[in-house]
Amino acid sequence: YTVFSNGTALARSGVMMIAGRSFTVNQDGAACSFVIAPASRSYSFVATNGSVNVTSLVGCAWTALTTNTWITITSSSNGSGNGSVSYTVASNATSVSRTGGLTIAGQDLMVTQSGAPCTFSISPTNRSYGAGATNGTVTVTTLDGCPWGTVNTNNWITLTTNTNGNGAGTVDFSVADSPTAFARTGVVMIANQPFTVSQAG
Repeated sequence: YTVFSNGTALARSGVMMIAGRSFTVNQDGAACSFVIAPASRSYSFVATNGSVNVTSLVGCAWTALTTNTWITITSSSNGSGNGSVSYTVASNATSVSRTGGLTIAGQDLMVTQSGAPCTFSISPTNRSYGAGATNGTVTVTTLDGCPWGTVNTNNWITLTTNTNGNGAGTVDFSVADSPTAFARTGVVMIANQPFTVSQAG
């Protein structure tokens, strides 16, 4: 007799009747092996969905897990044989790219997500003052990981703190006494945004 190869991971038994007697044949299941496809995925900063296919033999059990808070498994985390795993990737609220992944059937799926583009706004965008010396503050709003700087060409406006930053922050400044009867206006560039200072004479 011949015994065919077992194409599953499940053991099996068969019986032949020979001269009225039973003859039992037992065969082990094949060793389990797993392949996932794809093995890596790259996404933009927006929230998205994804899936990965698992290829294995019938009877081969597997699990899926992730330790990244921004990746969530949405399908069953347990399977057997061929199957698939679905997941979601949360939006990236910073400008810094990040890498995480899932472990499926002992195989690693690497997930890379790019950072969001940097945008900047300042508040206020302008201020008006009397002729006397004074101080002020400008607030910079942007994402974590977004660098910014300042450019000041006015000798009567002095930036006193935080001429460079990364992420949200503030810029403090001082305005000198006006030495003339003429009003004056100056512009300070903060995070590429114009901040206009007007001072009476």
